[in-house]
Amino acid sequence: RVMSGAPDILAFRDSQRGRFSPYPRLVVATPMLAGDPPVLPEPVTRVLLTPDVARQAVRQYKRDGYDFVKVRENLSAPVLRAVIDESRKTGLYVDGHVSDGQGLSVFDVLRSGQKAIAHIDNLALLMKDKTRDPDTYVHLFHACGCFVETTLTVETNAIAQLTDYDKLTRRPELTYMNPLVLNAFWFKPNNPYLKEGADRVFFEHLYADEKILLKKLYLGGVHIVAGTDSLNPMIVPGVSLHEELSNLVEAGLTPYQAVKAATADPAAYVPGFSDVGVLAPGR
Repeated sequence: RVMSGAPDILAFRDSQRGRFSPYPRLVVATPMLAGDPPVLPEPVTRVLLTPDVARQAVRQYKRDGYDFVKVRENLSAPVLRAVIDESRKTGLYVDGHVSDGQGLSVFDVLRSGQKAIAHIDNLALLMKDKTRDPDTYVHLFHACGCFVETTLTVETNAIAQLTDYDKLTRRPELTYMNPLVLNAFWFKPNNPYLKEGADRVFFEHLYADEKILLKKLYLGGVHIVAGTDSLNPMIVPGVSLHEELSNLVEAGLTPYQAVKAATADPAAYVPGFSDVGVLAPGR
């Protein structure tokens, strides 16, 4: 599941479609829809300032062949509602960050029709009451039928980089990474986690909160999907999913539950994979 789409990714996806293709099946998000200022520059991001422009963008992305809509955290309330409404009309679903502080709360977003939350740290950061808020989220997730992606690896990799960055650069899996990615924002001096002011304790506390929240959501029957936010600095596609399984177990899931969250559960919850995920006739 590609959470930041582009025309070249769509072209690759379409070129590999077929029952016996050796390549992974891809479902591709739109470019990230954001308010102003965007977290990442255009064309990776598309800035939307009015509901009309938002609706036009969604219709265009539907025509282009994207599978779902990706939203960032700084959309205004009217724009987010327009994105969700137009996506529903065109048959797309909305996944991404929690737009908070723009006339919206996490509760508003979960009631809005957004299908998924891309990062559990998004929810953990917004929790005002660490003991009561998770129970409220469980109720809202059940009401909307939404799912949440784990991405605990974002925090564990940030902690590792702030502890011993040089050790991470010697990992053999980095030899598989495109040098453009490595030099653009993984290696010094462009790595955002190594800039002045990055606080390892902040990520340690956030990781602790995420584990508490994840276990409460899982035990409450919320749909959980294992994810890693790969291409974040030092998060290598493929390898990072195995790291995430360890993180899920550390958070309190059994090994079986962790593997299920990376296989059968996503097939059941994420649009585009309904014919895979279990051993059964026709799958």
